[in-house]
Amino acid sequence: MTRLARRSTACSTGGYPELQEIFGRAPFGLRNYWSGRFLRELPDDAVERAVGLFDDPGVEGGVLLEPLYGAAARVPAHATAFAGREAQYNATFIGMWADPADDGRNVATARAFSAGLEPWSLGGGYLNYASEPAGDSLETEYGAVRFQRLRAVKRRVDPTNLFRFNHNIAPE
Repeated sequence: MTRLARRSTACSTGGYPELQEIFGRAPFGLRNYWSGRFLRELPDDAVERAVGLFDDPGVEGGVLLEPLYGAAARVPAHATAFAGREAQYNATFIGMWADPADDGRNVATARAFSAGLEPWSLGGGYLNYASEPAGDSLETEYGAVRFQRLRAVKRRVDPTNLFRFNHNIAPE
Protein backbone atom coordinates (compact mmCIF):
# COMPACT_ATOMS: atom_id res chain seq x y z
CA MET A 1 0.00 0.00 0.00
CA THR A 2 2.95 2.32 0.53
CA ARG A 3 3.83 2.32 -3.18
CA LEU A 4 0.22 3.18 -4.03
CA ALA A 5 0.12 5.97 -1.46
CA ARG A 6 3.37 7.49 -2.78
CA ARG A 7 2.10 7.49 -6.38
CA SER A 8 -1.24 8.95 -5.31
CA THR A 9 0.46 11.71 -3.35
CA ALA A 10 2.73 12.54 -6.28
CA CYS A 11 -0.25 12.88 -8.57
CA SER A 12 -2.41 14.85 -6.18
CA THR A 13 0.33 17.40 -5.53
CA GLY A 14 1.29 17.72 -9.19
CA GLY A 15 -2.12 18.03 -10.75
CA TYR A 16 -3.98 16.71 -13.75
CA PRO A 17 -1.25 17.22 -16.40
CA GLU A 18 1.05 14.87 -14.48
CA LEU A 19 -1.80 12.41 -13.97
CA GLN A 20 -2.45 12.30 -17.71
CA GLU A 21 1.23 11.51 -18.37
CA ILE A 22 1.40 8.41 -16.15
CA PHE A 23 0.77 5.97 -18.98
CA GLY A 24 1.77 8.30 -21.82
CA ARG A 25 5.38 7.17 -21.57
CA ALA A 26 4.58 3.57 -22.52
CA PRO A 27 6.27 2.29 -25.67
CA PHE A 28 4.23 2.68 -28.84
CA GLY A 29 2.51 -0.41 -30.21
CA LEU A 30 1.61 -2.20 -26.99
CA ARG A 31 -1.72 -4.00 -26.81
CA ASN A 32 -4.00 -2.63 -24.13
CA TYR A 33 -7.32 -3.06 -22.40
CA TRP A 34 -8.77 -0.65 -19.86
CA SER A 35 -11.62 -1.37 -17.46
CA GLY A 36 -12.89 0.42 -14.38
CA ARG A 37 -15.69 1.79 -12.26
CA PHE A 38 -16.82 4.99 -10.63
CA LEU A 39 -16.79 4.44 -6.86
CA ARG A 40 -18.86 5.90 -4.01
CA GLU A 41 -15.89 5.36 -1.70
CA LEU A 42 -12.41 3.86 -1.72
CA PRO A 43 -12.25 1.53 1.28
CA ASP A 44 -9.16 -0.45 2.25
CA ASP A 45 -10.72 -3.61 0.76
CA ALA A 46 -10.85 -1.99 -2.69
CA VAL A 47 -7.24 -0.82 -2.41
CA GLU A 48 -6.14 -4.28 -1.28
CA ARG A 49 -7.90 -5.83 -4.30
CA ALA A 50 -6.03 -3.45 -6.59
CA VAL A 51 -2.67 -4.19 -4.97
CA GLY A 52 -3.46 -7.93 -4.92
CA LEU A 53 -3.66 -8.02 -8.72
CA PHE A 54 0.09 -7.68 -8.83
CA ASP A 55 0.67 -10.79 -6.70
CA ASP A 56 0.50 -12.57 -10.07
CA PRO A 57 3.84 -11.88 -11.81
CA GLY A 58 2.09 -12.24 -15.19
CA VAL A 59 -0.08 -9.15 -14.70
CA GLU A 60 1.08 -6.34 -16.95
CA GLY A 61 -0.21 -2.81 -16.48
CA GLY A 62 -1.29 -0.63 -13.62
CA VAL A 63 -4.17 0.70 -11.59
CA LEU A 64 -5.24 4.33 -11.79
CA LEU A 65 -7.14 5.67 -8.76
CA GLU A 66 -8.40 9.19 -9.37
CA PRO A 67 -10.19 11.25 -6.73
CA LEU A 68 -13.04 13.28 -8.21
CA TYR A 69 -13.47 16.66 -6.56
CA GLY A 70 -13.48 20.36 -7.29
CA ALA A 71 -15.37 21.59 -10.36
CA ALA A 72 -16.34 18.06 -11.44
CA ALA A 73 -18.11 17.46 -8.14
CA ARG A 74 -19.83 20.87 -7.97
CA VAL A 75 -21.86 20.40 -11.16
CA PRO A 76 -25.22 18.66 -10.63
CA ALA A 77 -25.18 14.99 -11.66
CA HIS A 78 -27.57 15.35 -14.63
CA ALA A 79 -26.40 18.77 -15.85
CA THR A 80 -23.92 17.41 -18.42
CA ALA A 81 -23.14 14.26 -20.40
CA PHE A 82 -20.36 13.29 -17.98
CA ALA A 83 -21.61 10.39 -15.89
CA GLY A 84 -20.25 9.74 -12.43
CA ARG A 85 -20.14 13.25 -10.98
CA GLU A 86 -21.52 11.86 -7.74
CA ALA A 87 -18.56 9.44 -7.48
CA GLN A 88 -15.74 10.03 -5.06
CA TYR A 89 -13.23 8.08 -7.16
CA ASN A 90 -12.59 6.61 -10.57
CA ALA A 91 -10.70 3.30 -10.45
CA THR A 92 -9.31 1.89 -13.70
CA PHE A 93 -7.11 -1.10 -14.48
CA ILE A 94 -4.89 -0.38 -17.47
CA GLY A 95 -3.48 -3.55 -18.94
CA MET A 96 -0.61 -3.18 -21.41
CA TRP A 97 1.30 -6.07 -23.01
CA ALA A 98 3.17 -6.94 -26.18
CA ASP A 99 2.31 -10.54 -27.09
CA PRO A 100 -1.11 -11.20 -28.70
CA ALA A 101 -1.03 -14.65 -27.11
CA ASP A 102 -1.51 -12.89 -23.75
CA ASP A 103 -4.73 -11.11 -24.80
CA GLY A 104 -7.11 -13.45 -22.98
CA ARG A 105 -5.28 -13.36 -19.66
CA ASN A 106 -4.82 -9.59 -19.65
CA VAL A 107 -8.39 -8.79 -20.70
CA ALA A 108 -9.68 -11.20 -18.04
CA THR A 109 -7.54 -9.46 -15.39
CA ALA A 110 -8.93 -6.04 -16.29
CA ARG A 111 -12.51 -7.32 -16.26
CA ALA A 112 -11.95 -9.09 -12.93
CA PHE A 113 -10.63 -5.85 -11.44
CA SER A 114 -13.82 -4.02 -12.44
CA ALA A 115 -16.07 -6.82 -11.26
CA GLY A 116 -14.29 -6.85 -7.91
CA LEU A 117 -15.15 -3.19 -7.38
CA GLU A 118 -18.89 -3.82 -7.69
CA PRO A 119 -19.63 -3.45 -3.93
CA TRP A 120 -18.51 0.21 -4.07
CA SER A 121 -19.50 0.99 -7.66
CA LEU A 122 -22.08 3.47 -8.90
CA GLY A 123 -22.79 1.07 -11.78
CA GLY A 124 -20.62 2.46 -14.56
CA GLY A 125 -17.16 3.69 -15.39
CA TYR A 126 -15.37 6.50 -17.19
CA LEU A 127 -16.01 5.68 -20.85
CA ASN A 128 -12.98 7.59 -22.14
CA TYR A 129 -10.87 4.99 -20.33
CA ALA A 130 -13.00 1.93 -21.07
CA SER A 131 -12.28 -0.65 -23.74
CA GLU A 132 -15.94 -1.68 -23.37
CA PRO A 133 -18.83 -0.45 -21.22
CA ALA A 134 -18.74 -1.63 -17.61
CA GLY A 135 -22.50 -2.09 -17.50
CA ASP A 136 -24.89 -3.98 -19.73
CA SER A 137 -25.28 -1.03 -22.10
CA LEU A 138 -24.39 2.61 -22.59
CA GLU A 139 -27.70 3.47 -20.95
CA THR A 140 -26.35 1.79 -17.81
CA GLU A 141 -23.21 3.91 -18.05
CA TYR A 142 -24.98 7.25 -18.48
CA GLY A 143 -28.26 6.61 -16.71
CA ALA A 144 -31.62 6.63 -18.50
CA VAL A 145 -32.28 10.39 -18.42
CA ARG A 146 -28.80 11.44 -19.53
CA PHE A 147 -28.73 8.70 -22.19
CA GLN A 148 -32.01 9.91 -23.75
CA ARG A 149 -30.69 13.50 -23.79
CA LEU A 150 -27.51 12.33 -25.54
CA ARG A 151 -29.54 10.31 -28.04
CA ALA A 152 -31.61 13.43 -28.85
CA VAL A 153 -28.40 15.42 -29.44
CA LYS A 154 -27.08 12.65 -31.68
CA ARG A 155 -30.30 12.68 -33.74
CA ARG A 156 -29.95 16.43 -34.20
CA VAL A 157 -26.22 16.71 -35.01
CA ASP A 158 -25.39 13.29 -36.49
CA PRO A 159 -28.59 11.68 -37.80
CA THR A 160 -26.68 9.38 -40.19
CA ASN A 161 -24.43 8.13 -37.34
CA LEU A 162 -21.23 9.11 -39.17
CA PHE A 163 -19.37 9.43 -35.84
CA ARG A 164 -20.08 5.92 -34.62
CA PHE A 165 -16.83 4.53 -33.30
CA ASN A 166 -15.86 3.78 -29.71
CA HIS A 167 -18.86 3.99 -27.36
CA ASN A 168 -21.50 5.01 -29.86
CA ILE A 169 -24.91 6.37 -29.00
CA ALA A 170 -27.00 5.60 -32.06
CA PRO A 171 -29.48 8.29 -33.14
CA GLU A 172 -32.35 5.79 -33.44
